[in-house]
Amino acid sequence: MGFEKGNQEWKKRKTKSPGRPPRRIEEKYRKWLLARVKKSDWDRIVDVAISRAMSGDNHARQWLSDWCLGKPIERQEHDVASEVSVTLRYGEEQADD
Repeated sequence: MGFEKGNQEWKKRKTKSPGRPPRRIEEKYRKWLLARVKKSDWDRIVDVAISRAMSGDNHARQWLSDWCLGKPIERQEHDVASEVSVTLRYGEEQADD
């Protein structure tokens, strides 16, 4: 959603911005990293994360759940003095119910 210039109300935009494209150096390092980290390396990393999560490591548990389940969307509804309901969303956007 965005505030359209010259309009005094919030409305949904027709297009969504894809965001900033990756810089060349970011893309270069991403390709380099993908070439260096083999599947067997990732298998060991995930095994260690699982072991640590099972032992109570919150960071390992969070990392695993973010990758397996995705980051949750936080919804907060607030009633303003003029009785306008506002919904704030953080994370990936999902369809409304």
